[in-house]
Amino acid sequence: SDLGVSTDFYQEMEFWASQNGLSHEKMEKAVGRFNQRLGQAVNGNDKYASALQQLGVNLDDVRNGTLTTEDAYAQSIQTLSEMTNEQDKINLATELFGTRMARDLLPALNDGSLSIEEARQKAQELGLVLSEDQLYAAEAFQDSWDQIKRALSTAATQIGLDLMPMFQSMMDWVLANLPAIRETFDTVFGFIRN
Repeated sequence: SDLGVSTDFYQEMEFWASQNGLSHEKMEKAVGRFNQRLGQAVNGNDKYASALQQLGVNLDDVRNGTLTTEDAYAQSIQTLSEMTNEQDKINLATELFGTRMARDLLPALNDGSLSIEEARQKAQELGLVLSEDQLYAAEAFQDSWDQIKRALSTAATQIGLDLMPMFQSMMDWVLANLPAIRETFDTVFGFIRN
């Protein structure tokens, strides 16, 4: 992807962001901004190099390719979210991401928010991470899905909040039964394919 990260990581971050109330756009912007600053740090920008080192990112490892952008990002977010001094956390996040971006990120860096590690694991477990081939195959599906979602969100607003608890329990059921559901789909689609 144009953010300098793999499609797997991108999808894991998408899940992390959505679980922490961070919009898709802001997540993309944060990863893009990080990638840019990491590049500047590697090329000798002291301000960003210092911020990244304080976050536990070894720039030599980035230079020689043993530490990927993805792992450096995960490491930075992880360190930020584990910082107990709120002011230090804000200062470092601001240094690295800029004032507005840092402010947007803070809720996701709070104590009790889903960590990147947990999110990456959970996204894989829930089968939310599609392979690159599947993603390209699904582009047409994505377009239709977007239209359906748009139509549904308008409908949802009209229906009002009466049905929300019911939808929520339905969603919870789907999440709890995802592996079984996925298996059924695989079987059904396999059957259709044949």
